[in-house]
Amino acid sequence: MSAQPYAVCIADGCGVEFANREEASQHGSDTMTATSPEEQARGVMARGHGYRVVNPTDEEIARGLVYSEMETALEDFCSSVDRLVERGAVTPEHVKAALRGYADFQDAWDDWMQEADS
Repeated sequence: MSAQPYAVCIADGCGVEFANREEASQHGSDTMTATSPEEQARGVMARGHGYRVVNPTDEEIARGLVYSEMETALEDFCSSVDRLVERGAVTPEHVKAALRGYADFQDAWDDWMQEADS
């Protein structure tokens, strides 16, 4: 491949380069083999070669940047609400009730509370 590849296979000794996500995904499907009985007992029935993206598309870069900002915003939100709880301005039950209908915030708050409990 003359231009920088989109991705490369990470399986030992393979090293195949891919021009796009579709080629990489197809390689994973083409190399699919049955797993060991131990892995099958854990629900992993087959495994193909994986790949590492080395030259992401503009869309993938933008998606990663935006996702990172969303994660930061949710973490900042939970931290702020946690301070409200610590000051006694609201209870955790108030927070859960207020977040009904806001699934992303509700999930982030639930995760935050689970981490605080562990």
